[in-house]
Amino acid sequence: MAFSYYFALISLFSCASLTAQATDPALRFGFSGSLSGHFGSYGIMISRGIQAAFKGHACSIDGKKEHAELVCMDDRGDAAKTKSNISIMRKNGIHSFVGVMGSRGVLSVLPLIEQQKIAVFFPWGADSKFKNQKLSNIINALGLIEPQIDHLVHSIIEEKKLEGIAIFHADDSFSTKATTYCAEQLAKHGAQPLLITHYNRYTLDLSKGLSALCNADPRVIICISTGMPAVKIINLLFRKGFYGCTFFGIDSTFLIPEILATKGVPFSYSASVPDPITSTISLAQQYRDDLEKFYPDEKPTILSFAYYICGRLIIDAISQRQSLDKQIIMQALESMENYNFHGFPVHFNPQNRYLFGQKTWLLES
Repeated sequence: MAFSYYFALISLFSCASLTAQATDPALRFGFSGSLSGHFGSYGIMISRGIQAAFKGHACSIDGKKEHAELVCMDDRGDAAKTKSNISIMRKNGIHSFVGVMGSRGVLSVLPLIEQQKIAVFFPWGADSKFKNQKLSNIINALGLIEPQIDHLVHSIIEEKKLEGIAIFHADDSFSTKATTYCAEQLAKHGAQPLLITHYNRYTLDLSKGLSALCNADPRVIICISTGMPAVKIINLLFRKGFYGCTFFGIDSTFLIPEILATKGVPFSYSASVPDPITSTISLAQQYRDDLEKFYPDEKPTILSFAYYICGRLIIDAISQRQSLDKQIIMQALESMENYNFHGFPVHFNPQNRYLFGQKTWLLES
């Protein structure tokens, strides 16, 4: 309890101090997300990715160069806290938010988005309400799952010619819908899944799923889950002797190759950005340089790279339109069609309000 109070004071002080320091209030963007707790590491990756972009590249307005600032507040994954944090930041003059974590958190401030009182750029969530083409004050980039699954299925069936496929997924609505879509795509390729099994996302009880997988004896398992449950099921399967199994996942499993590196587990996953370590495009090289300069203890990951791209796109939009108005920044991003952004493809889709995510990469261990 004392720690929560202490952290709240730090968050408030940080917000107030940035109010005093910023040259222009409109150059301050807000972030509310998990900076502690179960998803704390993800929140740190997201915020540092944005901050590396802001610190490394200035906005150019009327011949002057200024750096955008990111005000970060911890909400520990609590939607009510997200709403409270955004209210606090609004009182301190912040009306544009980047990378807000969690669909429920974003939904908690949906009326403010609908009324155009705030703009939300690139939330870390994938609720269908965010894809409303009439929701003009939100723009998406991460969480578009269908292209990732299409890429996985094509690679597994058409390129690698693998058979005996099972799907392991979380029991939340997003993962369940994604699993249904995956099964449909496999069936179109003549590869009906051997098994579809799920786990309870709260209890993480994997016993039933493990038993079902062992009985099905798959050669390929597609993990539509977060990282830790997939790591646990892979470890359990290896103990059972399933050494010939190949594993695939979506972008939420991006930490698995590093966690299981010493075990030699073949794991590949799809992502909306290229490999941040090996990619030779200019934007990836700039990302690695900026991350090393400002956060030398932070390893490059697809999550921080994706949000570095988001931060850079906001800076580019401001410089293009010579404006700090949130609506004009949004319009500048919407105008990016078939845009080559330092080697990274960007194309706004007005139907689902995604700026990128339509093109995917397969990152293989």
